Amino acid sequence: MKKTLFSILILLSLKTFSQTYEVEYSLEQTAKNINLITNIKAYLKGNGKYSIYEEDFERSRTNSGTDSEIISLNRNPILYKEILEKKIFFKDQIRFNFFDILDSTSVFKWEIQKDTKTILNYKCQKAVCEFRSRKYEVYFTTELTFSDGPWKFYGLPGLILEVYSNDNVATFHFIAEKIKIKNETENIKNPYINKELITFDDYVNIYRKKYDESLYRVVNENGETRPMSKGFREYFIHE
Repeated sequence: MKKTLFSILILLSLKTFSQTYEVEYSLEQTAKNINLITNIKAYLKGNGKYSIYEEDFERSRTNSGTDSEIISLNRNPILYKEILEKKIFFKDQIRFNFFDILDSTSVFKWEIQKDTKTILNYKCQKAVCEFRSRKYEVYFTTELTFSDGPWKFYGLPGLILEVYSNDNVATFHFIAEKIKIKNETENIKNPYINKELITFDDYVNIYRKKYDESLYRVVNENGETRPMSKGFREYFIHE
């Protein structure tokens, strides 16, 4: 019996790593302090071992008529995952100074719940976690056995098709709109391979220093100051 179960798991793993998945998400995010709502498309492409994720703020795919190629790293935010190695590569900025950052997917501590729903004809199950001071609810499907999802999300026994978060700073809602599965493994290159990387902890330390400096920066004739944000999708400042 154990031998049979082991053989089934091996076959499932081989099937997972012989396919490529492409997911188009709709992302709506709200910055509550300035009442700004942003609606964009986001794209995930992976093969079970590696994946690349793009948020199309430039709307380059719509303008160019393409729906299969990743846009230039210099135009849209691009995030790359080495799923088995639990590594995340991405770019972020502090006051328009950009950094290439190496993060880890091991930070997600999921709690799977009983709630279910159907998304794009896939049965999905609810999971929750707190990630860097923000609470997230997601729905994932074990009918697609890729441990991946939009943005940094990862670590569940199936593909994440919906993500929601809401607090007094911002709301975020990712929802899958299209899914394409190819029965072949496509090579997914890491666009950060020759970049000078810093760790996520180093990035947070730099952010903290700039945040402390902003507490004393005068912004108008009344002597008022306007400190930097403590974070948005994830919080960098904890007090």
